Amino acid sequence: MVTAYRTESDSLGKKKVPSSAYYGIQTQRAIENFPISGVMHAPEFLDSFIIIKKSAAKTNTKLKLLDKKLSSTIIKTSDEILSGKFRDQFVVDVFQMGAGTSFNMNCNEVIANRAFEIALSAGVICKDELLILYKTPFLDIVLTSSSSSDAIKSPAIIELINKIFLKFFI
Repeated sequence: MVTAYRTESDSLGKKKVPSSAYYGIQTQRAIENFPISGVMHAPEFLDSFIIIKKSAAKTNTKLKLLDKKLSSTIIKTSDEILSGKFRDQFVVDVFQMGAGTSFNMNCNEVIANRAFEIALSAGVICKDELLILYKTPFLDIVLTSSSSSDAIKSPAIIELINKIFLKFFI
C-alpha cells in the first residue's frame, strides 16, 4: 500500500505528513524523534484532555476571545472525539508526553484540522477568509488561552475525581 503525503512547514522547516492524518507537522516530528515504547495514552486521559479543550472554546467564546462560529466547530470536533471518532489520530507515545507539549500539540492539530474541515463544509469560512477575517491560522484559534504546562496536569486530576466519584458515590 502506497501512502500519500502532504508537505507542512513550520519554523524548523518542512516535513511530510500522511495525507489522511488529522495531526500535523509537530506530531509528525514527535513520532519520528521519540519512538520510545509504542504505548499510547489511556482513553480516559484523552477524553479528559478533550473536555478541557472543549471547555476552553466555550470559555473563550464567553470572554469574546473566540468567534462563536469558529468555537462551534471546535466544540463539534471535541464531541466527535469524545464519541470515539478519530482515536487513531492521537499517536504520541505515552512516555513522550512528559511536560505535555507533544501530546497537547497532537490534540490541537487534530482538533484544528477537523474543525477547519467542518468550518469549510458548513460554509462558516472559506480558505481565503480564514487569514483575511481572523488573521491567524486555525491552529492558533484552538490554542487560544491554552498552554501545555497548564493543560497536561488537568486531565489526570479530572480522571482521579471521576474514579473517586464513581467508586464512592454511585
